[in-house]
Amino acid sequence: MTVTISEFRKSLFQLVEKAGEGEKIEFTYKGQIYTVVPQKKRSRLDGLVGLPSTGFPVMTAEDFEKFRREEAEAWDRHLDEEWA
Repeated sequence: MTVTISEFRKSLFQLVEKAGEGEKIEFTYKGQIYTVVPQKKRSRLDGLVGLPSTGFPVMTAEDFEKFRREEAEAWDRHLDEEWA
């Protein structure tokens, strides 16, 4: 898309967004053509927003191993009761 410098100035933010999405944006000024190019192309993942924290503490390796053992034991008890 090529626009005049006046149109570019009026729609600066919308045109920059389009350039960030990969559209070719050019404007003319005093007979020369200038191209708007993002320094780094945005990834589709850049727009993702993280989920808020649930407040759970981070498990250490030891805590995780203890949790895993407890879950395995609970599952074994469940199977024993199921087949008894």
